Amino acid sequence: MTREAARNELGRRICHALFGLPAFVLPLMDWRLGAAIASVALVANLEFLPRTTIGRSWLRPDEGRLGGIVLYPLTVLLLVLVFRDRLDSAAMGWAVLAFGDPAAAVVGRGARRRWPWNPSKSRRGSAAFVIAASCAGLLLGLLQGESPVAALLFALPPALLGAAVESLPRPRDDNLTVGFAGALGHLLVRSLS
Repeated sequence: MTREAARNELGRRICHALFGLPAFVLPLMDWRLGAAIASVALVANLEFLPRTTIGRSWLRPDEGRLGGIVLYPLTVLLLVLVFRDRLDSAAMGWAVLAFGDPAAAVVGRGARRRWPWNPSKSRRGSAAFVIAASCAGLLLGLLQGESPVAALLFALPPALLGAAVESLPRPRDDNLTVGFAGALGHLLVRSLS
């Protein structure tokens, strides 16, 4: 990867995480506001971002128009719509996607120890995913008034499930599967408590 391509990819990953910051206040919103935020991001990434210099530099040649830059806000919109009665789970799915995925990409790049089922994914990247997603989930729980132990217990299973799904071979983009794995993992652990 060229230096410029690496810089563009890092910028894309930073943006990926920054777009996850509203997840921390999603449980405090009406679901319609969360859907509106995701819709604005979806339209901006679909229509306006590709027309900017930065946006064009973030587009990967193999993605086409409907790559991760569009699928990410679409995933957030779907999370909000599907989990509108459980915005805490939608927020967890969003946080797992926003922070786990870029951590795995940045830390896993160049790692030697790969998963046997997917040589394009590394064990180090998966570990970074779990750590970053768990920290984001922990913060999300703390902001909702949970004790640190409860917040961690509710954050760890979605992070592990998201990392497992992220490590699987996939045909294209994993934003949808990773986001929903995090949300479903959170919903499951909540229902068991």
